Amino acid sequence: MRHPEVVLTLRSADKKQLKTLKRGEMTARKWLRLQILELLGRGRRVQTVADGLGTFPRVVRRVRDEYMARGLVAALNDRERPNRPKPRLDDGQKAKIVSIACSSPPEGQARWTLRLLAEEAVRRGIATKVTKDEVQKVLKAHDLKPWREKNVVRTEIRRRVRGPDGRRFEVVLGTIEERRAGRVP
Repeated sequence: MRHPEVVLTLRSADKKQLKTLKRGEMTARKWLRLQILELLGRGRRVQTVADGLGTFPRVVRRVRDEYMARGLVAALNDRERPNRPKPRLDDGQKAKIVSIACSSPPEGQARWTLRLLAEEAVRRGIATKVTKDEVQKVLKAHDLKPWREKNVVRTEIRRRVRGPDGRRFEVVLGTIEERRAGRVP
């Protein structure tokens, strides 16, 4: 036995809001939901809408039921997932960790390690707890490899020079601030 199909009637304010939303940028998922609501609002059947948009009838029914239960905003957007962990570090904290990684390592250390960076972030009060895995994700997202000389941002100006015997060595010419002031060539 088939259940009678629920007919969706859009409120006039929601119709206007759908028209204005159509003009802006949005994700493909949001666009699909917007199209579903528009077509259902015109009196189309669930199966017809699903076939026309190339999706499944259950998706169309979910969007319709969400609209009827919680409104337009809820139907167009995903529900918040309570089991998804919140990020421990915000963008500002990540930027501070990157700046630490680009600075010179602590005294007695040749380079920054993930453990040292995590400890330094906690010591400076950037976050209450930072793991080396979180530091690794931050550095990977910025494509930083502090153990490689060429990827580290330096505050001084260095030039590689060959000596008379043919061996290479680095010469520190001055700091970036001195260069801006015009004291270093």
